[in-house]
Amino acid sequence: EAGLSNGYNMDDYLIQTGYESTTLGNHEFDWGKGSIVNHYNYLDIPILANNIRYTSNNQSPEYCQPYKLISRNGVKIGIIGAIGNTYSSISASKVTDVKFLTGSSLTEQIKKDSTTLKEMGAKFIILSIHDGAESEDSSQISTYYDVTSLSGSYVDLVLEGHTHQAYKMKDSKNVWHLQSGGNGSALMVSTLNCTYNSSTNDYEVSMSTSDSAVTQYSAAKIIDSGKDSVMEEIDAWYTTYKYGKIQSEVVGKNVPYMNDASFEDLLAQIYYNKAIEVLGSSYSKLPVLGGGFLKTRTPYNLAGGTVLYGDLYNLLPFENDLVLCSISGSKLLSRFINNTNTDYHIYGPATSTSITSSKTYYIITDSYNSDYSYNGLTVVRNLTEENLMGYARDLFAEYLRTNYL
Repeated sequence: EAGLSNGYNMDDYLIQTGYESTTLGNHEFDWGKGSIVNHYNYLDIPILANNIRYTSNNQSPEYCQPYKLISRNGVKIGIIGAIGNTYSSISASKVTDVKFLTGSSLTEQIKKDSTTLKEMGAKFIILSIHDGAESEDSSQISTYYDVTSLSGSYVDLVLEGHTHQAYKMKDSKNVWHLQSGGNGSALMVSTLNCTYNSSTNDYEVSMSTSDSAVTQYSAAKIIDSGKDSVMEEIDAWYTTYKYGKIQSEVVGKNVPYMNDASFEDLLAQIYYNKAIEVLGSSYSKLPVLGGGFLKTRTPYNLAGGTVLYGDLYNLLPFENDLVLCSISGSKLLSRFINNTNTDYHIYGPATSTSITSSKTYYIITDSYNSDYSYNGLTVVRNLTEENLMGYARDLFAEYLRTNYL
């Protein structure tokens, strides 16, 4: 639903449930800078990201701010926002004009913003970062966050995202790192302690290291809280007035169940077959294969049975153009045919024994793959711009309509 509404249903959810801010992540760039600016103008809460800079002048973009100072019963709390080192999770053509401060540069920026917030009276600093661990393993924290320099001195609590994991864990400085999973699957509630210090005539805010300081609720608790019902009402409105007919279109019946790997294998085959169909004899240099780095999103597998267009949208939400690319035989072998990354799926007559490293070959893939420089692809034609192919989900929907309706 977020994709079909270009993210505006999530904007409405943030507004209606009283969020103080939101942090910029990689998927906000899916529709380009103009879309982010539109969301910035639509929201009545700030978009936080202290580490994005225009490459032209090293200035922060107008659509985000580094931090926000909030007050609860007169006690001030600072929230710093940052996008992690997620550049590879964004199609490169979407971020040609910006760069992200990462590593030590991000650490220094967090220190600077924390100091500013404390000078403004903040008694507790929360870092909201679009990055995180791949599992509940505290040893991973130091790979994306400088525990030694930041925890305890500049940051008191870290709220994380991006990896879709649900965890609550403390780093070596006993600062909590929390991530509540993906797609609204869980809810984290943190308890802060506020005490009055008569000797300093001021309040002090802290967070206990006890496990009771953080409560992790399931989706059922979110429903009980009423927040889920708000999202349901918002989605119902968008379904009725915006994308309901698109989402509910039946594109296949009695479709077999497909796990993520089999779905992605079939998608690579669909890329190849569609290319042969639309290019045909009018183009002498046919692609030797179709596919590339193909990865479905939640729920990852196609349940089968009666399939709606909305089901395909959930699996393939991104709007990457389909492109015909040239590639050297050596890159074709190393990146697409012999790559040990299981998310690379290919289809076509080319095999490792038939490829000559010094020759040039062709492949049908999407712009996320062609933007990734390590793949060594050169775009020859943009078949989506030429109206010869839609997006990946459209091709899959066409395949199902042809074979299962």
